[in-house]
Amino acid sequence: MISSKVYLLNIDDVKKYKRGFFEEYFPERLKRAEKFVFEKDKLRCLGVAVALGKVLNIHESDLSYGEYGKPYSDKAGVSFSISHSGDYVALAVSDTDIGVDIQKNNREPKDNAYRILTEDEIGYLNGRPQKEFFKIWSLKESLSKAVGKGIHIGFSEIDTTPFLHKLPLLYSSQQYFANVVEIDNYYITICTKNTQSLSFIEKM
Repeated sequence: MISSKVYLLNIDDVKKYKRGFFEEYFPERLKRAEKFVFEKDKLRCLGVAVALGKVLNIHESDLSYGEYGKPYSDKAGVSFSISHSGDYVALAVSDTDIGVDIQKNNREPKDNAYRILTEDEIGYLNGRPQKEFFKIWSLKESLSKAVGKGIHIGFSEIDTTPFLHKLPLLYSSQQYFANVVEIDNYYITICTKNTQSLSFIEKM
């Protein structure tokens, strides 16, 4: 049985870390974060460094990137994926390829957001709460990260209906499995090529 774990960091906790931590572990990310105008954007950016540094004990120099920009680290010895939304950063760790996404679900979708939906997904949403849109979005995001292509996958071409009914989804001749939980008005989703025993969720 494949085992996966998600670590959840509230970005307010990033304030506990002194500048020296970021200078040691992720100096370039620190420079990037300092360019943000809004504090929450800065904290989300630095939250990625906290999650990777504290959980996996990796530095910026330990990271490499796949063809489509997915980060990995030989030093970490595990597959990982990271996402942030609202007040949280989520880090998923597994011994197989994994994708994670977190979406705040108590908000209005953007006007053009529904263009990513397939006909079957639109049918699924009919009569259901608006927040279910963000479940679908999160499923698409997590699959794209598990595959390793991220935004290079056309979301409108991914039909997550099997996931919505707790079934595997076939993509590029590979079966993928997804697991979704809802915490504090957020959907947190992981996707892997194997059925998994998912330990949800360890807060950092």
